[in-house]
Amino acid sequence: MGQLTASDRLITTFLVAFVAVLLSLAFSAIVPLLWHEKFYVDGLTIIRSQPSFDAFGSSFNSSAFLLRPWIALADALGGQVSSYGSKYEDGLLITNAVFGLSFLLVLVWFIVTYAPVLGWINVFSLVAATVLLAPFYFCVTKELITFLASVLPLAIWARRPGRGWLGLACYVASMVFLGVYFRAYYLLFAVVLSVNLMALRRAWVGILVYGCALLLVLLLFKRLPWELLNKGRADYLEGVSASRIEYYLSDGHVAGFLGNRLLAFVTMMFPLNLLARSPAYAPFVFLQVWLSIRLIANLRAGVTGVVGFSCHTVLAFTLVQALFEPDYGSYFRHRVGLLLFMLLVLCRFSHVPRGDGLATRRRKTSPLVANGSAA
Repeated sequence: MGQLTASDRLITTFLVAFVAVLLSLAFSAIVPLLWHEKFYVDGLTIIRSQPSFDAFGSSFNSSAFLLRPWIALADALGGQVSSYGSKYEDGLLITNAVFGLSFLLVLVWFIVTYAPVLGWINVFSLVAATVLLAPFYFCVTKELITFLASVLPLAIWARRPGRGWLGLACYVASMVFLGVYFRAYYLLFAVVLSVNLMALRRAWVGILVYGCALLLVLLLFKRLPWELLNKGRADYLEGVSASRIEYYLSDGHVAGFLGNRLLAFVTMMFPLNLLARSPAYAPFVFLQVWLSIRLIANLRAGVTGVVGFSCHTVLAFTLVQALFEPDYGSYFRHRVGLLLFMLLVLCRFSHVPRGDGLATRRRKTSPLVANGSAA
């Protein structure tokens, strides 16, 4: 986009944010006309749930408790939350706007703070990701909670780059908290993320932990928490979700069990088979493939700092999702909570903090590497 002065760059950055917000508003208002019933099962369940905050209790009850301010605001503005999602009406759009604009306000802060490189491909990637995922955050969604949990670590990284470890610790701690009071598999997410980050400096940690995990699966296969694993198949979406990942191997033996999870992980990273189900999935497939290519390139180059942390966060979440909820629709919906991390993986930013203690060995860089360098 040529050389810009500091003031011109700031104005252009605000313009990019404005275009992303405007297109997200438009797309999120149109999509319910096409896929209306598929976006509001969870939202309506949250609204109808009894608000409570109990350790290892219902995630819907916990969500109803934590999201009460947003639900109350939507109701006060005429959102008609009691009949949420029953039909396409002004009340539905109002309720969706209360949640969606909460995401977008944070997104504008993020864009202005981290300043995307103003190249055409980079800006297109940022806007495309924001717009395509808009229907998943312009609704009553649990993912607002996990999304807000990403703000503090990124704010710490932006203001005090030398204390990136503090942002990392805050995020892992928040995932542990959400694992206890929200969704149990966030505990595993916190563990996988922590192990991966420790393995950056001490590879033996990753080998030891994952080796022991594999050994336990082999020794205790018949005693695995099958009820919890099967629950992730999301039976309540039968007949609604057309994007479930099918298991082609038998879970009755270790090889089949591990093979199914590995295939689920690979197809989540590269969901090309969705193109055969419907051409409507094409934009989401291309977005995911581009994200995976950038993520792999960054990891191979040993990119560190906030971008390296973002790569490992997205990777750890995908691993856990492949284990507990192998469904493309659920994967796209749940990872909205990682939207800011995804953008750091997908796009290049001018204000990327460095020197935060996540250093690893130098590796050869690639043109696909986010922000152009490895620490």
